Amino acid sequence: MKKILFLLIISVVNQSCKNETEIQSPLVCGVMDPIKELAWLDNILSGNGDCEIYGGASLYSYRYKGVTVLNLRNPASSLGICTELYYDCSGKKLFSTVKEQNNFKARRTDEKLLWKK
Repeated sequence: MKKILFLLIISVVNQSCKNETEIQSPLVCGVMDPIKELAWLDNILSGNGDCEIYGGASLYSYRYKGVTVLNLRNPASSLGICTELYYDCSGKKLFSTVKEQNNFKARRTDEKLLWKK
């Protein structure tokens, strides 16, 4: 029994020590794995977009006004324009004003963590 418990603990610790975590979820933007299946998103998360992606960054999906919104949080970025980004499923940036962002935050639903660095 102790061996099984030990192996279980080692397994959990090993999984939590990975640098990047992808959390699988049901369809997001019409695909099973948006990180790999949406080329524009893979490009951004790989650091090939306008912003450098730092440790602690995360990607969430939400429902808002009947559509999926992807929210990239990059808190370690020193550029104010790169700390919190919003996209639709085609990669179009959303919510360019603080008022739009606050409205979204107040009314978003169905939060799902999709990725964490």
